[in-house]
Amino acid sequence: MTTATRVLAAVLLVACGSATWGTSTTKAPPRAPETTATTLAEEGPGDALAAARERWAEVGLDTYRFTIEDDCGECDPDGPRQVVVWDAETSAGAQPTVDALFTQIEAAIIERREVEVAYHPNLGHPVEIWIDREARAYDGGTHLLVRDLQAGLPGDQVSLDRLDQASLLWEGEGPGSYEFRVSIGCDCSLAGTIWARVESGRITDWRVEFDDGVGGDISPITIDQMFTDLGLMLSSAEGVVTGGARFTGSADYHPELGYPVWVGFDIEVLEPGSELSELPPRLVFSIDHLVEVDEPDDDSDDLTAARERWEAAGIDDYRYLLTVHDIVEASLPELYVVTVTGGEKVAAVEPGDPGLDFPLTIDGLFDLAEEKAESGAVVDALYDQSLGYPVFLAMRDPGSTQTTLLISIHELVSSR
Repeated sequence: MTTATRVLAAVLLVACGSATWGTSTTKAPPRAPETTATTLAEEGPGDALAAARERWAEVGLDTYRFTIEDDCGECDPDGPRQVVVWDAETSAGAQPTVDALFTQIEAAIIERREVEVAYHPNLGHPVEIWIDREARAYDGGTHLLVRDLQAGLPGDQVSLDRLDQASLLWEGEGPGSYEFRVSIGCDCSLAGTIWARVESGRITDWRVEFDDGVGGDISPITIDQMFTDLGLMLSSAEGVVTGGARFTGSADYHPELGYPVWVGFDIEVLEPGSELSELPPRLVFSIDHLVEVDEPDDDSDDLTAARERWEAAGIDDYRYLLTVHDIVEASLPELYVVTVTGGEKVAAVEPGDPGLDFPLTIDGLFDLAEEKAESGAVVDALYDQSLGYPVFLAMRDPGSTQTTLLISIHELVSSR
């Protein structure tokens, strides 16, 4: 047991006591968390912050988890979010560490804003934060709630057996259509948070809520595809090293539906020259706010139906903006303006030919998607509801977790 673990175990055995408030006003303190009583501290907010930071530093936690709610009106309508801090860094999404919360409080005090904070009496971390409470009614203030801080990573050690059990639970109990939000944390272009809607196993809508990556690779994925990808990764954790990498870490699954709530991998590349040598040393994703939605009236909006809409539109001369997120080892995040004439000939690509090894006409992309699907590749796509062209297109070779093509098409217009 490390020193930090012994200290944490000791303080958790102590009675909770009262939360400590530091405030820059003399008004009554804000409502205390349900698990703590509240007393108004005589010292100023800066003194209370310093004392809380000292308690937190004595505990010495660098891997922990908690839930946070930004109770500011409309800015966080989905309620509390899970935060996992791994080796002092948040592992997924744009949520703060305890140290980052301390920094936010300190900045508000320096700016002479109205600051009221309740701190955990033993661990020292903020439990409730008010900044400019009077502006709260006008969505100008900040009100953060921190709950259930626990040491360590969520879940158990990654296991292929546990994954298989969770997959069977999802297959039996999971909804056919749903919406959810997934956050990805890594030192790579995949980092960010994305919301997606899945209907009958197909992605029908999605949006990026937060993009922390270089190149913006973050893209939607279904729960079923997650299980497929995790199966390949976790087989490596069981000792079968595929492609020269080993994945170890922690995983947690929803107790009733089985979908992966949180999965974190430390990635050890064993073959520097392998196709997986570009993987980051750590990859984490978490899922929250998964909700069932009504099944679609029909299941016709597949590649064939989308192509029929495109052909019916009869557009042969057009322009669109292309973003190429990932082609094997290339990352081309800038926008390209693609001009097509006669439906088959690419007249121009600005700012210049990126040297891409796939067709740039809409018909060519449809052909490519059909060929890949027939060969057993995974093809995820979202199609424009009016014209049918692929707004988003991602392809993965059979048995691989590596995206071989991931593009987005924006603002397609007829050039006639």
